[in-house]
Amino acid sequence: MQILIHAGFHKTGSTFIQNLLAHNRDRLPPSVAAVHQADASSQPLHAACLNYDRALRAGEDEAAAATAREAVLAACRALVNAAGTGLRTLLISDEEIAGVMPGRQGTRRIYASIGQIGAALVEGFAPHPVRFVLYQRQTERWLSSVHNQAVKQHRLRLPLDQFRDWLAEPVDLDGVLARLRAAVGGENVDVVRFEDDLQSPTGLGTALLRKAGLDDAWIAALEVDGLNLNESLHPLALELMIEFNRTRTGGAELRAIARILLARHEWFEDLAKGRIAPR
Repeated sequence: MQILIHAGFHKTGSTFIQNLLAHNRDRLPPSVAAVHQADASSQPLHAACLNYDRALRAGEDEAAAATAREAVLAACRALVNAAGTGLRTLLISDEEIAGVMPGRQGTRRIYASIGQIGAALVEGFAPHPVRFVLYQRQTERWLSSVHNQAVKQHRLRLPLDQFRDWLAEPVDLDGVLARLRAAVGGENVDVVRFEDDLQSPTGLGTALLRKAGLDDAWIAALEVDGLNLNESLHPLALELMIEFNRTRTGGAELRAIARILLARHEWFEDLAKGRIAPR
């Protein structure tokens, strides 16, 4: 059985792909099983990878980091046991496997632990071969989208230019991928251009599903109605959300405000283009 791990990156269509997999779970070939971060069966792996990432980033002592790593290995074995026999591919889609998104929980480094996490996954899933698939997009668009998400959901209070300066290192996703390749072998890491997959005739997720063994006819038959990309705030709404984040407003109220601002995207667009006057 092949273990195919879709590990993000964040803001490259992961939410859409996971919704696609969940919505079409019963339409996949019988030789392919797919789980994602919201599934109960994959939650232990999700939590273990995040805990291991936190332990490494926090510089915890070797014993604590080793304990966190053992939890990753145990979660891998449990997921294989739950999958049973007869599968050709177990597809795991979870962008948190790469580590915490920059801007969330005060994270200033960019997937600093991806090599160690990847090596632990290869060991935990052995003897099953592990292949990693990561979606990548143009650097500035990716950074802008990450910033938007951190403002929308994680109370980031910095505008984009200050956020870029606040990060501990320049954005270099190629360098992140190089660390993963060094840890697990370059032949076991596939990179998909988000923009290319989005424009494919069968839509976002096509490249990943092909690697899972589905042909284009099978992919085209999957249902996509009602599935949307994780939306970003309009630039004007983003500025407003940053101001709300700087207040003492509670988390639940901020999430409600973000939903309202998202729902008013067309209004903000009309305002930006002068089609309506500000009140």
